[in-house]
Amino acid sequence: MSRVLISLIFVMVLGGCRFMNDDKGFVVDRSDDYLDAEQAPPLVIPENLSSETLVDTLVIPDLGEQPRTVFYSKEAPRPNPVFARENGQQVKIQKLGEGRWLVIAQKPSVVWPKVKQFLADNGIGVLQEDPQSGRLETGWFDVVAGESYRDIVRSSIQQARETENLENGKDRLVFRVEQGLRVGSTEIHLRHENDSLDSLRIGGANWPNESMLKTLEQVLLNELGGYIAADVAQHSESKQAIELASQRKAEVISDANGDPLLRFSMDFNRAWAVIGQALSNAEIEVSDLDRSAGVFYVDVTAEDLIQDEKPGFFGRLFSFGSDDGAVSLQIRLSTEEDNQIVRIYEKEALAQIEVSVQLLTLLRDFAG
Repeated sequence: MSRVLISLIFVMVLGGCRFMNDDKGFVVDRSDDYLDAEQAPPLVIPENLSSETLVDTLVIPDLGEQPRTVFYSKEAPRPNPVFARENGQQVKIQKLGEGRWLVIAQKPSVVWPKVKQFLADNGIGVLQEDPQSGRLETGWFDVVAGESYRDIVRSSIQQARETENLENGKDRLVFRVEQGLRVGSTEIHLRHENDSLDSLRIGGANWPNESMLKTLEQVLLNELGGYIAADVAQHSESKQAIELASQRKAEVISDANGDPLLRFSMDFNRAWAVIGQALSNAEIEVSDLDRSAGVFYVDVTAEDLIQDEKPGFFGRLFSFGSDDGAVSLQIRLSTEEDNQIVRIYEKEALAQIEVSVQLLTLLRDFAG
């Protein structure tokens, strides 16, 4: 076989290999197809058919947009880190200013039927419930002064009415059950209303700023928390309330420019308190803060972000910091529409992508 023929065959083989390895060839390389993947539209039910019986029992939670996934073109991006911390109490009451709410270390779909069972055990009927939004309203009921009540709900309302000199009207309770700051946790908010008071919102979607009997809210939250902690309710899970877990209060996403940020679905006061608590839980010292500007000043080391004896890659990122390897960063909180947005700055510029993602994830995981 001549050298010319051998060379020709060799060139054809190389060309064939390139053709077979191309996405349009015989052998398709799908290693980076996830970058172009799109979510399919929801199933459309014809108008002449009913969709009431269709329930998605295997809901895939929305993980949100992953910052800078395009950087991982040959492999799926690594999951966001989860920082270790103690689970803490199973049930606890949190307070911010005059506001109080219960935090339960269980999923909303598990807590929802327990709230309903608590009311049923106390003889309180549920008038309206919306598991998708997490809102539950009792019917109106009478609480008569001097009457002897066995259930804790009516007896607590009776005592609160006497304390606050409320003699008229019927009472009801409104609950809001929602996803907590941490995955797999639930928050329960409670309001009391009386139909003799001017600030009544009968059947409205608005959430009252405070209970009409201010002393009652903490009492009933204590009783409900004790009821759930005692584990006396029947064990069940509401399929209708599964979607509540997808409505995250805190998530790390990326903006239009691909830069990472932490989005809180809450007001500024609570977000500010959450960041401070998260830094305390993570044992990161705050060197200074400016609440009016929404800025925490912190000195962070690689070990703070990865909690590893061998920082490796992140250690190199911090090699230009101070003598002890710490980098001075700013945690800036701002309000955008109805959300609170957290970004990480080093001096006057956004911090490096990897550092921002790690610190924002740490704040998310140590919150609550």
